[in-house]
Amino acid sequence: MTIARFTCAALAIAVATPVLAASRLTDSQFVQASRCQALAKASSLGAADATGFEALVKAQRQARVDHIVDKASDAASTANSQAKRADGAIRADLVAERDGPCQALLAS
Repeated sequence: MTIARFTCAALAIAVATPVLAASRLTDSQFVQASRCQALAKASSLGAADATGFEALVKAQRQARVDHIVDKASDAASTANSQAKRADGAIRADLVAERDGPCQALLAS
């Protein structure tokens, strides 16, 4: 009985490992997700739900090297600044980024 439990546990780990590995974002995707989170939170760009990005960034932050986390923070700061100063075509571009590629990142 113990061997059967051990075998089942080992099999479950073997099956789950590729799924966990596949769901990890690349470093560049992580940086982009952080930027998307800032765009979603920017009130100047209109209402958007940032909870998905918050959860994604929080989950993906673990085990990242410090310089990647710093790059993600810089990307969020830049996006926040751009959103605060945005008007006209730039605002439209940021909204399009938030509603297009950013949403695709959540779906992947």
